[in-house]
Parts: sequence; C-alpha cells; structure tokens
Amino acid sequence: MDGSVGSSGSQALRNQAFIAESLDRVKAWIAPLNITDKRMPMFFAFPITLDAACYVRLAEALGDDQPVYAFQVPSKERKPALATSIPDIARRLVAELEKTYPKGDFILGGWSAGAIIALEMAQQLTRKNRPPAVLVPIDHAPLNAGVGINPSYPSLLNDA
Repeated sequence: MDGSVGSSGSQALRNQAFIAESLDRVKAWIAPLNITDKRMPMFFAFPITLDAACYVRLAEALGDDQPVYAFQVPSKERKPALATSIPDIARRLVAELEKTYPKGDFILGGWSAGAIIALEMAQQLTRKNRPPAVLVPIDHAPLNAGVGINPSYPSLLNDA
C-alpha cells in the first residue's frame, strides 16, 4: 500500500470498482477504494455476491483519509469450485492480503457472509502471529436479539 490520492482520486477508485463489477470485468482480488498513508488500512471480505462494490458507500462515509480495500473475486475465478469451504476461501484471501500488505497493522472486516469469512481470516492470521488490530463484523442483528423491527427485512421476516 503506498501513495495518497485526493478526493477526486478516491472517487475514481470507487467508480472503477463499481464499473468493473457492473461489466463483469473484475481482474484483481483486492479493490482499492481509498488509498492514503494517513491511517491504519481497512480490508473487507466480500459478501455472498463476491464483489467489492458493496463497500463503496462505506469507503465514502469513512472519508478520503481512511484507506479502504475490499476483497473481491476476479470474474474469471467465479466458479463453484471457489466456494468449497469458508477456511479455503479465507486461506486464499489471507494469501492475497499478505502479498498486497506484507507488513503493518490493519483492520479486517466483512459484511454478511463476509463477516464470517473475515472471522476465519482473523483466526488464520492469528495463528501466523499477524492478527488484525480490529475485527469489524457488519450485519443486521438476528431476529431473536430483541432489537425490534428491522425496516430492511421483508415484512414476512419482521412478522416472524
């Protein structure tokens, strides 16, 4: 990870990630959404959709001084054999993280299925003596958590 880009550069990176996903032309395992050397970098595991574009708004909300990278699956690699197990997927992403960011502290997170992948990645990285500084699972509260109605859920789930 190197360099620093301004606000328009960060927006261009986020647009590139979104466009690549839209056109089914994802080439790299990690999409830079904000690049800067000002703060500890954040890496987010992909959800079940296998893409990084879902993190574009999060990267915008965190600001241009927060480096944000999102794992994604290159278009040509999107085959059933990829999803053999969570530990296998996590191993692949850990290898990409180590290749891209071999030294230094980092924050690891994920949304939905990405939260589960990030947890497995954190366990694997901890066994390698390189745990994330912070683990950030992002998801809705389970229905039985007593937090009330979630407006994002279909009415059938809320009625349950």
